[in-house]
Parts: sequence; C-alpha cells; structure tokens
Amino acid sequence: MPMRRSSTSFVPTPPIAATPGIPFPRSAVALAVLCALAAGPACAQAGAADPAAPASVEPVAEVVITGSQIRGVSAAGSKSVVLDRETLLQTGYNNPIDVLKTVPQVQGLGYGDTQTTAQNGGANVQRGNTISLRGLSPSATLVLIDGRRIAPTGNVTTFTEANQLPVSFIERIDVVADGASAIYGSDAIAGVVNYITRKSYDGVEITPRYTHTQGYDQKGASIVAGHTVKRLGGMGKLSIVAAFDHDQRDALLQGASPFTRQDLSPLGGLDNRIRTNLASSGAPGNIIVAGPSQNPLFPSAGNFTYYGIPPGYGGTGLTGAGLLRNQPNLLDASDHTDLLPETKRNQASLNLNLQIDATTRLYYQAYYNRRENTILGLIQPTATLTLPASSPYYVPGVPGVAPGAPQTVSFSFLKDVGRGIIGSGHSVASGHGNTVGLQLDFDNKWRAEAIFTATGTRTCANCIPALNGNIFTQQLQAALNDGSYNPFSSAPASPAVLGRFLVEGNDRNRVKMQQASLRFDGPLFALPGGMVRAAVGAESLGIEQWRDSIGIKQTADTIGAYGKRRINAVYGELSVPLVGPGNSLPLMQRFSLNLAGRAQRYSDVGSTSNPKIGFVWGVNGDLALRGAAGTSFRAPDLTDANASFFSSVSTQLLTNNANDPAIPLSNAGTRQSYVLRLGGSNPALTPEKARNFSLGADYKPSFIDGLRLGGSVYRIEYENQIIGLQTVSGSFLASAANRAVYAPYITPAAQPAGCIPGNRSTYNPIYAAAFGEPSLSAPDESNACRLTALFTARNTNAASTVQDGVDLDIGYEVETAHGRFHADLNATRILHNRVKVSPLAGETDDLDRMNVPVSVRGRGALGWTQGQWSANLAMNYVGSYLNDLPVTIAGVTNPKVEIDAWKTFDLHLAWRSAAKGGLFGGTRLSFNIQNVFDRDPPLVLSTNNNAAFAYDAQNANVLGRIVSLQLSKAFF
Repeated sequence: MPMRRSSTSFVPTPPIAATPGIPFPRSAVALAVLCALAAGPACAQAGAADPAAPASVEPVAEVVITGSQIRGVSAAGSKSVVLDRETLLQTGYNNPIDVLKTVPQVQGLGYGDTQTTAQNGGANVQRGNTISLRGLSPSATLVLIDGRRIAPTGNVTTFTEANQLPVSFIERIDVVADGASAIYGSDAIAGVVNYITRKSYDGVEITPRYTHTQGYDQKGASIVAGHTVKRLGGMGKLSIVAAFDHDQRDALLQGASPFTRQDLSPLGGLDNRIRTNLASSGAPGNIIVAGPSQNPLFPSAGNFTYYGIPPGYGGTGLTGAGLLRNQPNLLDASDHTDLLPETKRNQASLNLNLQIDATTRLYYQAYYNRRENTILGLIQPTATLTLPASSPYYVPGVPGVAPGAPQTVSFSFLKDVGRGIIGSGHSVASGHGNTVGLQLDFDNKWRAEAIFTATGTRTCANCIPALNGNIFTQQLQAALNDGSYNPFSSAPASPAVLGRFLVEGNDRNRVKMQQASLRFDGPLFALPGGMVRAAVGAESLGIEQWRDSIGIKQTADTIGAYGKRRINAVYGELSVPLVGPGNSLPLMQRFSLNLAGRAQRYSDVGSTSNPKIGFVWGVNGDLALRGAAGTSFRAPDLTDANASFFSSVSTQLLTNNANDPAIPLSNAGTRQSYVLRLGGSNPALTPEKARNFSLGADYKPSFIDGLRLGGSVYRIEYENQIIGLQTVSGSFLASAANRAVYAPYITPAAQPAGCIPGNRSTYNPIYAAAFGEPSLSAPDESNACRLTALFTARNTNAASTVQDGVDLDIGYEVETAHGRFHADLNATRILHNRVKVSPLAGETDDLDRMNVPVSVRGRGALGWTQGQWSANLAMNYVGSYLNDLPVTIAGVTNPKVEIDAWKTFDLHLAWRSAAKGGLFGGTRLSFNIQNVFDRDPPLVLSTNNNAAFAYDAQNANVLGRIVSLQLSKAFF
C-alpha cells in the first residue's frame, strides 16, 4: 500500500441492502414535488410504474468524492491528495492535524499548540490548530466533515479547529489544493480538506497507545464499535459505527529546550530576561534607572542600569548605597511558561445509516469533542511599574534618580502565589455537530437529498481564576502608591491585598451554526462519450457568534459582543463526457468537461457568484491531461467585520520621517508625532476574491507496471485580501515612501487652538468622532490636543497575492518474491508569491523569507510489505530560506543568513495478525519514530516573535525524537 497517493479516484461506500418486496414508502404529494424538482415529466412517467412492483434488493453504491456534488463523477481537472486509512495508520500520528502536516502543500503559517506558529499567534490563546494550504492563511482553507461545514471558533479572530475528529473515526482525508468556491462556497480559495468518516464496520476495535519524547509523555486510547443489522424489522438494513477517543499529554516547558529558553545568549542570541527597562525579575526585585550610555554588562538593557535589591531585604531601611549595581535578581520565564500545555482531549463520534429500502436511506451523524489545556505562563510572573516617593518602600539615594522622583521597579509574584500557579489558567474548547439526512432515489436514477446540520463551538480561551496572576495594572499601581503592597518583600502578601489586583480573567466565545440543504443529482441524457450528469441545489446557513470577556489584557474591562449572519446559496454542476469509448479519436480516447457555478447572498456583506470549469483529456491508456479554472472567495468573518468583537482607539507617539508638513513633529528632538489610531474590526469589509488556474498530467506507462508520474502547475490570483493594518501602522510615517504607500489610511488633521484634553466638543470633529468609536479599553486623551493625524488601521481589504507553483507526485510499486515494495514522492515548489500590502504599494516576492511561505517542501517514502509485516521509512523536507529579520545585539545587527533546509526521517514498523479468531486474531502492533535521528531545528536568531525563540516555529519544531507504540485489537 503506498504511503500516500494523489488521485481523483473515489472510495465507494459498501451498499446497504433493502428488503425485497417492500414498496417505496412515500406519499404521492411528496413524490410529485420531488419529481417535479428533479426531472419533470421523465420522473412523472417513472413514478407511474406499478407501485406493487418489488424494489431492487441492493441500491447503487454511494460514491463520496471531494470537489464535486455529482455522484460518481470526479472533480474534473482538480487533483486530490488522498490519505487513506492505511496511510493514516502509517504516519503514527493520533490526530489529523499532525497527519496533514506531512502533506507538502500544507505550510506552517497557521495556528498550533505552541501558539507561536502563526504571525499573530497572540490571537490563539486557546491553543487551537489550523491548516494553511499554500501558506495563504488558514482562512483560505476550507475544512469539511463528509463535505459539510464546521462551526468556527475564536475570539479576536475566527478560525476552524482542524482537530475535530479522532483518527480512529476517519476513513480517509482528501486534500484538494485548488479553488473550490463554486462547489462549497466561502473560504475554499487555497483548497479544501475533507474528513471522510467511517460509515461501516463490524466488530469492536480497541487501541491503546503511548508516546514519549524528551520533555513529555502522551497516552491515550480509542475504541471503535460497529454493527450491521440486516432486515431491521423487515425494513432493510441499519449500519452503526461509534467511536470514542481519549488523549492526555503532559506539558512541555519552554525551558526544556535551549532553543526556547528566555536566555538565548548561549546560542548567540539575546538574553531576553532583560529587554531595555522590562525584565523577568526574581525576588526580591530590582530598581531600573535610565542612563546616558549603553549598559556594558547587559547589551539587551540598552541604556538602562539595573540595581538589584539585596537578598533577604524586608522592604524598609535600604538606601541607594546598599543596592547591587548591575547585579539584578532575574529568573528565566521559560522555567515558568509552557511551550506545549498539559492537554486532555475527549472525542465521541457516531454514524447511523438506515437503508429503509432500495430507494430510501436515512442517516444521522454526530460528533462531540472537548479539549482542556492547563497552561502555565499565560501571564508572565513579573511586573514593571513605578514606586512613588510617598511609598514606605521607596529607596532614597538611588544613583541617577532625582530626590523624590518616582522609581521604576521590577518584581516577581512567585513569592505570593507560587510557581505552579502564577500565570496559570485554562483553555477549554468544545465542538459538536449533528447532521440528519434523507436520500430518495427515483426510478430514473435521480436522487434527492435533504440535509440539516447543526454545529457549534464553545471556548474559554483565557480562563484565569482570581489570585492566579492576571494583573489589573491600575489596581496594582494603586497598591504600590498607598503602600499596601511591598514589591521587595520575600514574604507573600495577604490574599486580601492580592485580591485587589490579581483578578479573574476569561475570554469566552460561542458559535452556533445551522445549515439546511436540498440537492438533486442524476443523469440527463446520453452522448456518444457517455452520460451527461447534473447536480443542482440550494442551501441556507445561519451563524451566530457571542463573545464575553472579563479582565482581558490586564484590565477590568468587560466586553460583550454578538453578531449574526444569514447566507442563502444556489448552485449547479454539469458533467459532460464529450469523448468516450463510443466516439474515441486518435490521441483522444476520452474527454470530459465539468462546469460548476454557485451564487451566494449574505445578509451583511453583499452577494457573490463563482464559476469553475475543468476538463480531463485521456490522450491514450497511459496519459491523461487535466486542467481547471474558476473563481473563489472568502467572506469576512463576524469578528473581522463586527466592531463589538475587537476594536481599539488609541493615542500613539510614533516615529515620523515622512517629511509631510501636514503632519508636523510633536517632538522635534525624537522626530515623533502623536497620532490617533483606529484598529480592529471593520463593518465596511467586502469578500476577498481569487482566480484559480491549474494544469496537470498523469502518466502510468503500460510498459512499466506500477509506475505513476504526475505533476501540476497552478496559479492563484488572490485580491481584496483582508489584512489587519494595526500590525503595520507603526511604520505608516517611518519614511516618505511609507507615507505614500499607506496614504489611503492616513488623514492629516490639526487640533484647534481652543482644544481642551478630555473635552471632545473642543476637538477637531474628525477626532471627536473617532474617540466615540467602540474600543476594548477607554482611550487615553491626555495628549489628544497634540494629535496630528488619524490612522484608519482596521481590518481592511487592502492586500493582494499572486502565487504560482508546481506540484509533483511520483510513485512506483512492485511485487517481488521478497514482498511488495513501493516508493513515493510528493513535493511542491512555489515559483512566485508576489504580494502587495496596499493598492499603492510596490509588489514584493514574499518567498523564502521569515513569516512567508517556503518555496520547497516534500515528503518521500520507501515501503515494504510481506505477509503480516510492513515497514515504511519517510523523509520530510523543508527547504532553505533567508533570515531577513536578524536580531540586534548591543547595537550591532546580525547579518542576514540563509537558514539550512530541515530534513527529518520517520520510521513505521507494523505487524498484523493474519487470523481473525484466537488470542492474536485481529491484532495490529505498530512502532513509530518521528525524527529518527533526533535532529535539532535550524538555528534562527530573528526578531520574529520578538526574538523569543532561537528557531522558527513555522517551519520546524523542538520536540526531537518522538517514539510511539500502538496496539490495536479487533473483536469480530
């Protein structure tokens, strides 16, 4: 069995027999309505047949195909990567997200358990997992279960959790890395990932498993049970498949790896325990003083000098002479912060299929999953604030601090609440889905299918109990001002004092989605090349989303947000076999077209329509050509467009080198200006749009049995992309060129002479209106009268991307006297990834650099099977790229360097019992090693993630060698 295969083939579901002689139980009215919709007169004539005629015993086998709504018809022109059941087992992974990471078309630019695996990973406090095909963002990849949508999750941003089902319940995973909005609607710009679930199984299969790597252990078990009841009550057949999976993983501290410690100086990086005047202070704390020159002992401190408080100090009686100059009390926060949180996951799934008779099928699917993370380090265990001279803990005579001036103090809370509690919290995420469907087959071979799906998610992305390190900064400062909290004491403060500022925090989100669908498909008429088939349908989807947050971002603010949307859609698809066995030509044994179109109307962001055309040209029995072209789209999420979910109004002092007299300098010495920034969600957003093109060939030479050669070229023109300008607004005025690029989002405006801070009636009307916009926290208006410009830095339809590349699929399988051998290679090469960050910006080729796609990815495998034994060795390859964001140490910026390609090897060994009965019957034992040679990730010292790590979490990991053992026992 190949490790992975790419194809447009389908996997049939075993037919379910009906009881002969039972007439089709449907009313005449329902029959007339469905027939009229499906096929008009032809159906009416068929329906006039003798109702007493016996139905066929066996219905036509159901065909599940990703990328087409027509039964039994491949998605013409679109190549699929199919990860079948055996491939899933061979990877040794326990969840679909890890399996999908072995697909070269999946880039690491998405959310992950480490939170840092996305450029805006701070929005992933709940530690969700996403898939990003082609590196075009997770929002451009549609994730489905049996072709049906899943309710999203998220709080600041919205995404689809990819770990919805256990591997034990998945029959196969289809990956179509091509635009598919004409078939599925929004989000399918880069492609579709479709989980096909197990519909039939007889027996009970129990699978315990254990995984070990340096730093953590993981254990779990799954049980799958299925049964087919024939002639249920004399009415056909019922198939039941149910699965339950439990998984538990220990936490992995950042301090367990030298690549993720806070102090990276042993690897040539920064000592992040000190960053200018911010420090990870230990007890009993430090006093920080700004000076005129670089700190000679701590390059990362800049011009700040650190004075350590002597050990054992009680909080009073100390003077500046007793301080320890540049001997700070420090701790490494990585020893108190999880890279991977402790995780408990429970998942339950159910499939029911009732074949009432040969023409009627009723099915039901349900799933539920719950993931609970215990996360150490949600809040850092230190604080840096000011200590007034009125405090009883004020230290007089500190060098560089004027008498009576406030002192900058940095201190730790570990003494107050303990290492195992400080900053710890929970992330709880659950998801559920229920689908009921009814299929009616007509005598003219048309099928009507009605489906209703209700899915939902609930999360508490950042649940921190009181007294656990969630700091209400204003109240902490008040406790320092009135002397109720001693920052330098080695003894813990009382719960009454801590309760003032270590407050409860949570960020809860709930999504409810319901979709009703009605679909008809079947044959229309015959051509010499074959039967023309069609599918038509309509859908209505409603989605509601709630957000309720308390104490987020270290404030006492309370946020309540709600949004809803209704989407109505109609679609049609046509399969036209123009050339086939009946009219084949030289160099054209077959030729088929697939035409699809979909129109959707949104209740809040307008309408969109998207066509797609694909073809398959069978040149001869060995060679087939294929191609597809179409348009795709992505509608803005509710969190993108609804200001109540995430919005901010803030006054900022920014570097101004724009040389624009309309935006004067507020501080000539530092060349800075005050601006007002609007950030966050934007009600004016419109759908993103894309044009997709692909062309490929598949060659299976008849003279070399078992060889396959396949390749595709593709192009995606992605425009009107939604980007958060908030992340780049700090550079709007960095140069005259930036001023020109971001001109549409910059409005110069002076405040009138009579402006009074806090009195909005005296402001320039443009600022008065902006200060009235929704904001997560109340904006500071103390410098409002010094404002020079308004920045509209919200989510905006501003960017565009043009990506083209090549996919390669090669395989060879041969039977020998020593077993069956196979070799497989899947690889992708992105040729260009041209990006514009605004309509006025120049085009850059964002490829093979930090935070953008890596051009070359691949996985190759060699496998062997003989009798009960099988082995598979795979190599994973991530190509080299440029670290163009090197760190600066002691004022010296490291040179840009090429990051080495990362190559790791995975080994899979398995034994499967040939017997079904007895002690070992139905037994499968597998042994898997990921990263066999325990290879470290490439060293990356970069300003990415604020230089927090010494590796690039988007393209590598620090988990080392992962060893897993799995035992499966089936009872039939």
